[in-house]
Amino acid sequence: MGQVLERTPSLIEEAWKRLTLRKSVDDMQIEINENPLNRPLNFFHLNTLGLGAIIGAGIFILSGNVAANFAGPSVIISFLIGSLVAFLAALSYAEMASMVPIAGSSYSYIYTTMGEFCAWLIGWNLCLEYTCAVAAVSVGWSTYVASFIEFIGNTSAEYRILSAPIAWNNTSENFYLTGAYFNLPAILIVVALAALLVYNIDVSATFNSIIVVAKIIIILIFIFTAIKYIDPKNYLPFIPKNQGGYKYGVEGLFHGTTVVFFAFIGFDVITTAAQETSRKSQNKLPISIVTSWGISTLLYIGFVSVLVGVVKYDKLADDPIAVVCRAMGLRWLEIMVDVGVICGLTSVILGNLFAQSRILYTMSNDGLLPKIFGHVRHPRQNQNPAPMPGPGVPFAAPICIGTICAVLAGFLPIDFLAEMTSIGTLFAFLLVHVGVFIMHWTHRDIKRFKIPSKTLFIPVIGVLTCGLLMNSSTKWAKIRFGVWTIAGLIIYFSYSKRRSKMWNTQEKRGRVVEPMDNTNALHELVIDWRGIPKQPFEAVSIVVDMNFLHATITTAVE
Repeated sequence: MGQVLERTPSLIEEAWKRLTLRKSVDDMQIEINENPLNRPLNFFHLNTLGLGAIIGAGIFILSGNVAANFAGPSVIISFLIGSLVAFLAALSYAEMASMVPIAGSSYSYIYTTMGEFCAWLIGWNLCLEYTCAVAAVSVGWSTYVASFIEFIGNTSAEYRILSAPIAWNNTSENFYLTGAYFNLPAILIVVALAALLVYNIDVSATFNSIIVVAKIIIILIFIFTAIKYIDPKNYLPFIPKNQGGYKYGVEGLFHGTTVVFFAFIGFDVITTAAQETSRKSQNKLPISIVTSWGISTLLYIGFVSVLVGVVKYDKLADDPIAVVCRAMGLRWLEIMVDVGVICGLTSVILGNLFAQSRILYTMSNDGLLPKIFGHVRHPRQNQNPAPMPGPGVPFAAPICIGTICAVLAGFLPIDFLAEMTSIGTLFAFLLVHVGVFIMHWTHRDIKRFKIPSKTLFIPVIGVLTCGLLMNSSTKWAKIRFGVWTIAGLIIYFSYSKRRSKMWNTQEKRGRVVEPMDNTNALHELVIDWRGIPKQPFEAVSIVVDMNFLHATITTAVE
């Protein structure tokens, strides 16, 4: 018993080292240089990929739902707050993307700053974010396609193959059956776009750019046409009196923010395209992230302002575009906007499918997921899906994730899926802010895009706002998020930890913790709590990283 107690500290230390095992920036750079993926994407593709993934269900569908059920006219403030939180995250993503331009997005960033365990947690929750986002937007796409067909053809579509068989009641907090079979259009669009991603990334990028440009033009036409129909009385009361729970009032405003935050998800998709971006455009990743956020924010504020200005907020439903256009009596505008919505939602589905497949690809290459997700198909050798040298596209990941998303889209309601997307994204953003804070201390001199704050104000405020919005999520959203995270922990400790390439590589080298480089003139020594190594130094600074159990001595040597 005594021997066990004596060994306990060393066992805990060994376990902690394993959980916090980090990839160095140099290791990431080697992976980038050995990249087997094709690099056809340019700066324009990056911007349209970001805008395509951002502008979608959040504005076309959820904006009306939030105005009618939660925030009223103050949905404008909900979008502004959501925009601010997204802006802070966009700056942190931009800085991390300039330092670690690899397809894993925030998963890869956390791997270099906080270690493998935290990287797994964020990667696992990114799977939740992108999967639910694809499914939610696919449900919205189905709704608009059915509405468009009914409007043009003056006929009613079959309800039982256009809706999910399960719905969620926010009042009684339980599921109930709707009588429908499944949402067939939602299933078909996911399958079609997943097949497009498997076929060719060049074709996918061109298709995405076309529909994104069309979407933006149509949104601008809608905004400037609807301005003259605004009735100022519709903005009153700006924050309706709370009716209990999250219905109106300040509580409804903030809960509405957690829902419409879904509308700003997408700029992180740009970072997942890092390994498929031409080397000439790779240094423009940070600019693309901020540009996508800025354009989408302007369009969002203009859109929701005319939305609640033309029609009283309580009349807006899940199809706010149709309600507003019919109130103005402009049939041609309704048809045009419906086309824009369908194009917009298509680009969102495509962008999130792309991002999810690249996250799975990167995690598979690290050994944390089965090897099949890392299979790359060469465009000229369609009969061989196995990994092979030369540029190619991920093969198995889009097929697998497309299948899962199709099932979710066919059988679950949009509000349930949207809430799960928002809380998963907020968790990812929170950890990226922490990662930026750590990188400011451990890699001060590395060349990168720098956020405009020498005091690290932005990542600190980013952590606080993300935490606040996560806390504003519904009880059941938190419970589902917790269950998903627990499932991820079970998978990590039963499967991923044993197959980690990083751990196995370090074990062969006879060392566990990879030292982090600052500059040629600086080196770091890992110390324990028993004391500081005795050696000459000119300056000492203690840097506390997110391990909390270790400190690093930075010594400037002659």
